[in-house]
Amino acid sequence: MDNSLLTIIIPTYNRCNDLEICLSYVIPQVKQYKDKVHIYISDNASTDNTSNLVQKYINNYPDIITYYRQAQNITASPNFNHAVHNVQSEYIYILSDDDIIIPGFVALMLGYIEQHPDVEYYYLNQYIADMNMSNASIYNSNLTMNYITLYENGGELIKKYLNGPSCISANLFKRKIWINATKDMKEDCPGYVWLSILLHGVIRSKSVAAINYPMFTARMPIVQRYSTNWPWYYIKGLGQLFTYLDNIYPGIYNTWIQHQQQTNRRLFLMMLCSIANEKVLYRKRSKEIKPFIKSRMVRLFYDSLTTIIPGWFAIKVIKQIFRSFKILEYIKK
Repeated sequence: MDNSLLTIIIPTYNRCNDLEICLSYVIPQVKQYKDKVHIYISDNASTDNTSNLVQKYINNYPDIITYYRQAQNITASPNFNHAVHNVQSEYIYILSDDDIIIPGFVALMLGYIEQHPDVEYYYLNQYIADMNMSNASIYNSNLTMNYITLYENGGELIKKYLNGPSCISANLFKRKIWINATKDMKEDCPGYVWLSILLHGVIRSKSVAAINYPMFTARMPIVQRYSTNWPWYYIKGLGQLFTYLDNIYPGIYNTWIQHQQQTNRRLFLMMLCSIANEKVLYRKRSKEIKPFIKSRMVRLFYDSLTTIIPGWFAIKVIKQIFRSFKILEYIKK
């Protein structure tokens, strides 16, 4: 493993069925390049059949898989960070255990690495589909004639794609940029502590790239596993992170707010409706969330959702109105 050019890190926790599907796409590709690519599975103390499943694969492919199991669950970001520090390859790709790489992924990325040895970070476009791979769409649908776009600095790329890298599988990078940025880890970016490390490394990089055509499929369950905390992550977590990044690359925070709360205002308000089902929790969090909501009218809407608007009414009526009608032009910026 230490001699590998690229390590595919797969963090996992209690999703052995998803992990098995993920590995069925990864292993055949890695087998062809086992002198350059290794698989590292970082198990966050799963209590299901994960260890038995992985051992079966190790028995069949002992030279391409390393398995590490945490003694106890340390949450996602520390598990990612531990894995990156525990491998020694020059490049790292972190693949979510429920995502699927495209055919030819390994060969294509090795080709890009060979052609562009100075590039320290690759942002990867993706398909989005449900867990059965139905209803697929392209995340960044504005494709160009070029498979790859090069940028002379990381801030420019982040400003263009903003929260795109928040999907863990969308990032392939030189290990050194993560290691060097570990000191910049921000614990006050809920849901995105790991991203605070990565983007602090990317934003200081002088050579980065975007792969414009989808390289993997992010499989999305109908009900997100983190749905209760999603407004907390999406507003506070990313808002705080882009505040930090703005100190290095000015203007990036305002670009994020424009994207989140104006360009995608409809989706933002639909997402906010869910807090009406967690009134007590989001009243407690309001002092940390509301500074990142720039519209006074939307802040009042937040207060109403956490006090007087019933959860059922927010979800079944207000959210459906936002979904169906373009009334958002009447909400002042």
